[in-house]
Amino acid sequence: MGAAESKFQSGLALYQARDYEAAIRKFDAAITEDPSFSEAYNNRGLAHRNLNHFEQALKDFDDAIRTEPSNAEAHINRGNTHRLQNNLEFALKDFDDAVRLDPSNPKAFFNRALVHRLQNHIQQALEDFDQALRLDPGYTLAVFNRGLTHLTKQNNIELAIGDFDEAIRLKPGYPEALNYRGVANLRRHNIELAIEDFSAATRVKPTYAEAFNNRGVAYLRLHDLDRALDDFDEALRLDPASALSFHDRGLAYRLQNNLDLAIDDFTDALLINPALVDSRIARGVTYLMQHDLDRALDDFDEALRINPTNAVALAHRGHAYLLQNELEQALDDLNQAIEHNASLAGAHNHRGFVHRLQDHPEQATNDFERAIQLAEQQLAAQPKDSRLLLVRGTALRNVGRFQEAITDLESSISLNEYDSRARMELGLTHLALGNLPESQRYFDEATRRLAPSTNHPPPTLLPD
Repeated sequence: MGAAESKFQSGLALYQARDYEAAIRKFDAAITEDPSFSEAYNNRGLAHRNLNHFEQALKDFDDAIRTEPSNAEAHINRGNTHRLQNNLEFALKDFDDAVRLDPSNPKAFFNRALVHRLQNHIQQALEDFDQALRLDPGYTLAVFNRGLTHLTKQNNIELAIGDFDEAIRLKPGYPEALNYRGVANLRRHNIELAIEDFSAATRVKPTYAEAFNNRGVAYLRLHDLDRALDDFDEALRLDPASALSFHDRGLAYRLQNNLDLAIDDFTDALLINPALVDSRIARGVTYLMQHDLDRALDDFDEALRINPTNAVALAHRGHAYLLQNELEQALDDLNQAIEHNASLAGAHNHRGFVHRLQDHPEQATNDFERAIQLAEQQLAAQPKDSRLLLVRGTALRNVGRFQEAITDLESSISLNEYDSRARMELGLTHLALGNLPESQRYFDEATRRLAPSTNHPPPTLLPD
């Protein structure tokens, strides 16, 4: 073994031990002995990249390719460095060259697929993942990322779960595959299976903040708010800069009617990510529950400045205008919301209120009936969604189907013991039936369940 090779092997051993600074010194020595040593440049580049020395890494990969133009691995490594710097066109060119130089290398196809996915070239990404797996059927990362592409880019839940199953078979206890299989199960409303997957992911990887947060979301769907809050707290302990965890914990506090705590969390989410439209809307909804209409409208306006076609923001702003008796503005927003997303049952319900106040009874009834129909369709997939039961119950009351309304509203309360809104609607339903003692009982219960900061009965809200 020559002097250059000996120093290079010492550098590799230090690299494997993750002592990157010492590895770089050995690769320096190998290159001094042999300035044409392509693999020494290549591996020094990897060490620099692991230390986030991206410019030095790129220079080393350039030299590795200069001294050995057919070095496909150096092209892959330079491409990945460009990808980490979001220089996607440069990255794609390097992966194209790697595929041309070594068409039997599955890593070249895999890494090119990652760039295609970032560029939203989804079919090309899937074709490259497929080719990587034809070359290496046991390539776990390729199976997992193909599943991730099916889930996040195509919402093809069954294909995603199939890939996550295979990734877990190839690598038992694979925490990321368990987590995202849980997300897929959550999307198909199989909440218990989702919780099993998130729990398995956190057992394997106790520092996995995202899995704790996702399990919290699953508990939130079951209205198990104590467990949800425990998981969101743990997610934030592990990752205090997670805007998503602040947002989701805010939703749990709001379901408990802890409105000030909810607003604090939504505000923290927005401090971390001011462009997070969902938190802007959620905080606006919470202000709406406090009857702070000016602040609610400010949040909905800002959400719509960021995304002018956001149907949920339009629907909530329309509702805020309805509460202010600004009927034309309410109608305009609700019309736009329904135009952008015709499946929003609550938007139809609130537009029905506007039509009723404008003395358009036929249009009002049409909207209430449409709200009932949409809520029924959505409840078929999500039978334990208390918010949908609240919306349908409110719409049923508005068309005079009082007993059915009572059934829905009582079901909503059984799923969420904190639900003051459903109690308020039940009070109104019993009032319409002339059951004054029952009506007063529900009004009193609704008031008792409001947070101390809330002095008004909450409006009936759309599902977020």
